Amino acid sequence: MESNLYNPDAPQIAVEAVREFIDAASWRVAKTDPSPVPHSYLMRHMAREQGLSSGFFMLVRFINVYGFERCWRRRIFKSVDIDGFSYWLQDLPTAHEFATDIVNRKQTEFGGWNKNQPHLPSWS
Repeated sequence: MESNLYNPDAPQIAVEAVREFIDAASWRVAKTDPSPVPHSYLMRHMAREQGLSSGFFMLVRFINVYGFERCWRRRIFKSVDIDGFSYWLQDLPTAHEFATDIVNRKQTEFGGWNKNQPHLPSWS
């Protein structure tokens, strides 16, 4: 079974709406990711071109409200895991602030998150 990791207070209707958006969107594989399993991304303008702007903002809000901070190398990202994929918002230079114009995703098992996660939520 694929794991899900987000605040359990998230309304089921919001989770289902996010899943529908994720399935409807066309994600672009990152050419800059040299790993054997590169991550994908979706930018705000890409979602707009696909007629999915409201879904994009819904996913960004879902990650901001029901996600948690996790580490990769020495950086902190806001993230959720849904149906076998990690979705995260890019970090900004100001601590604990995250970009809202791009959402990244990668299969959770290949996410490469730091093993010792100091920011894992207590509800996980």
